[in-house]
Amino acid sequence: MTFRVGDAVFARRGEPAVVVERDKVRDRLSVDASKQAVEKNHRHGYINGLQQHERDEFLSVMDKIAEIEDPKEKMDALNQRITQAKSDPKQLHLISYLESELFHVMNTYGIHPKQYTIWQRS
Repeated sequence: MTFRVGDAVFARRGEPAVVVERDKVRDRLSVDASKQAVEKNHRHGYINGLQQHERDEFLSVMDKIAEIEDPKEKMDALNQRITQAKSDPKQLHLISYLESELFHVMNTYGIHPKQYTIWQRS
């Protein structure tokens, strides 16, 4: 498994940490196990596999979504952002993470639209 800077890892004793540097030559990771680093980078769950700019965009979107109290409005806002992201093929990973959040909101609050589309990659 390849870790990227910003990914969540767990140290020997099971405490969460954040990858802050990756040395590809020596195959080593530098991690920050401070509470502040973990809370800052993973305030919307343990999100791994995104590049830093994708992670920043995801966290920004989710910060805005977290401010919305009504679950239906959360779902609509996520749907709008997903639709917007689909116009840019470079946001493929972001779309899948946002869709996962959309399904999480739908399942958590029992809200299921009569019709929705899932974007499938070929």
